[in-house]
Amino acid sequence: MAACSARTAIRDAGHWFFNAAPAQSYGPQLAAFLKGLNEKGYADSRNVTIKYRSADGRFDRLPAMAAELVAGK
Repeated sequence: MAACSARTAIRDAGHWFFNAAPAQSYGPQLAAFLKGLNEKGYADSRNVTIKYRSADGRFDRLPAMAAELVAGK
């Protein structure tokens, strides 16, 4: 799993959460991540935008996902 830090979210007002595992398997990690942002005063769709991506268990998709992140698409 890779995720930007809360500091990045604050600076950019945008945020990515991407994971190699199927989306339904990382619920606890995502909940903890969102809780941490909330504790810092940030909430998805209120003052930070989080874009979710899952490779659905296909590790070969991670490089393309990272490239999309870097390209800002």
